[in-house]
Amino acid sequence: MQISNLLSNMENRWFVGREKELNAIAEVSITDPSWRLLHLYGPTGIGKTTLLKRFQTIQSDSTIIFLSGLEGYDTKEKFLADLFEEVQKLKPDAAINFSLNEQYLANKLNELAKEAEKIVLLLDSFELWSPIHKWFREKWIPLLSIQIRIVTSSRFQLPADWLRTPGWFGLIKTIEIGSLKKQTVQQYLDLRGIHDNDSRYYIEYYSKGVPLALRIICDIVELNGGTFREENEDFRHFLYSLSQQLLSASNEIINHQEILTIASLFWWFDYDLLNSVCDESITTSQFHQFCQLPYIELSENDCWRVNDAIRQWLNTDLSVRNPEKYEFLLKKATLALTKKLETMPAERKLPYVFNTLHVNQNGYIKRFGFGASNRQFTPCPINESEIPILMDMFRNFVVSLKPFLPDKWHQDKYFHEVWTSAPYSFIGFRFEERLVGFLTFVPLNKDTRKLFLKNPVYQEYIRKSKHQEKEYLIWVISSDPQYDPDVTAFILRYIFSNLAEDTLINVVSPFPDLSNIFKSLGFKTIDWYQKKYTNETPMTFLQLDLRNRDLSMAITQSLKAPKQIQINGIIEMTALLKKFFVTFHKSESEEIIQAVFSSFPYLTNETDSGGFRKYLIKVIERMDQGSEEEQLYATIIKLAYIKKTANHELIADRLNLSLSTYYRYLKRSIEKVAYLLLENQHD
Repeated sequence: MQISNLLSNMENRWFVGREKELNAIAEVSITDPSWRLLHLYGPTGIGKTTLLKRFQTIQSDSTIIFLSGLEGYDTKEKFLADLFEEVQKLKPDAAINFSLNEQYLANKLNELAKEAEKIVLLLDSFELWSPIHKWFREKWIPLLSIQIRIVTSSRFQLPADWLRTPGWFGLIKTIEIGSLKKQTVQQYLDLRGIHDNDSRYYIEYYSKGVPLALRIICDIVELNGGTFREENEDFRHFLYSLSQQLLSASNEIINHQEILTIASLFWWFDYDLLNSVCDESITTSQFHQFCQLPYIELSENDCWRVNDAIRQWLNTDLSVRNPEKYEFLLKKATLALTKKLETMPAERKLPYVFNTLHVNQNGYIKRFGFGASNRQFTPCPINESEIPILMDMFRNFVVSLKPFLPDKWHQDKYFHEVWTSAPYSFIGFRFEERLVGFLTFVPLNKDTRKLFLKNPVYQEYIRKSKHQEKEYLIWVISSDPQYDPDVTAFILRYIFSNLAEDTLINVVSPFPDLSNIFKSLGFKTIDWYQKKYTNETPMTFLQLDLRNRDLSMAITQSLKAPKQIQINGIIEMTALLKKFFVTFHKSESEEIIQAVFSSFPYLTNETDSGGFRKYLIKVIERMDQGSEEEQLYATIIKLAYIKKTANHELIADRLNLSLSTYYRYLKRSIEKVAYLLLENQHD
């Protein structure tokens, strides 16, 4: 076997999905009797080249010529020479006397097309051919028979002059190549032998279904024994390389690199927001040019946004590569949004509220709260006959979220009874007539309180609380996982756009990531709640009272809380904890404990100096039940100080971190413990 065959076999082995796109190419280039030029476009790494090669493979009975064009064509002669080589492969004697004559080669192609019925030209990297576009469009294509079909692919749509050229109207079909669907990503992960739920979860999150990103992250995971680690140096290098590719994709993008990076901080942006963070340095003309970039899309509120995947990659790369600059820009973006909120009428605040939340959150919250796609979801009532569909959807949904376990409390068995009492509390969400998600927003009135008194998850709250006006329960949010994160993000925004005003809202979450979403919205934890989920992880009961304030006030207060804590001693607490952890198993630590209580006497409400170690370990265990990042912090502190199992170099190696990255996380882990110790002071 030749190496070329081996490479081709590997490409085919890992190829998944794209049936719709392959069928569209076949229809335009082979089956359709009428002639049209087909143009495929999509960002770097979306799989355009692989798609064209796959088409060539599965259509082996057709005559197909593939030109990569990767080095670009600045003269027609280079293009004709490469095309001539491919023609010779088809019929070596077809052009023995060939000289670089466009008419002669066109005639030979037409003859071959007549013999073969059709020839398909697959022309890749077409944006690099721009010096010969005019000649290609106005001189070369008119020489060809309609039996010669042309498919081009590019990072961008065809330039406007193609559409303005007389005669071309109706002769161009354009297809945008988007990310792989969730089901296709799962299929690819199965092929790669990656079965760890956590790893699959994060691969899907970071790849955004972009084939190049998906392949590289899977390669990194395989090198790490089948598990994913955000802190892995190879992964960080991948993010940096990908960001550099995105920021240098064209001269237009290179000229707007800094603005694009800043725009990626926002969920959506307009001229005022972007110009404010850029220190009033953008003219309206520059802003208009910037919004023409291929990475910029219209947002839901008729403003602008950076493409979802690109926004995430640029954001993550900047936060890892230059955290100081990232934090500085976040503060400027938050300030710009806060100023807008202060002057905005109440009915126009919500988009700014969500944008403020996006700017100040990361990871899962951005993924599930701000998933952006072209899918349009429509709210609808739920009929009783659809309850079995909801039950199946719920069971599939809960196992798609960490900790990836079924619900031991079987909330779905109560669906019929609650629907009978309050059918209006069930709200479905459809995509193209298909039910893809639902929400239950249940009023806690006298009738429904009786129902939830029989539900073990809620009976403790019902017993301890009294009936209150305008009190509601976000009981269940579920979706078809194949449509996530888009539909869940839409449902969350729907709640606070259409249902939450002037209400007291309760929610119980067994999922740490979803709990963090609600906390970011200003929800407060009810500490006495004790129920546990299937894996014995404590569930969280959260509550938000919007009866006397709007959501913008709740979020603004939640964003201000960490700043208040910092003012009141987070730096001092961090310094004391650092000394304490170093001496954790030594007698000198007793003096440091006394210093902690002297500086922060409120801690006596939680424990005394003799119980400080146990109390601190409980705080660290609480971190271990939190987000992926918090779990890493807890692991580092336990290994480095409490268990003292190895020195820092060995721990860094065990966690697959470079030493510099390890020390950065060690510093953050102590700061996080300090924050949690001080948090109770301001509850």
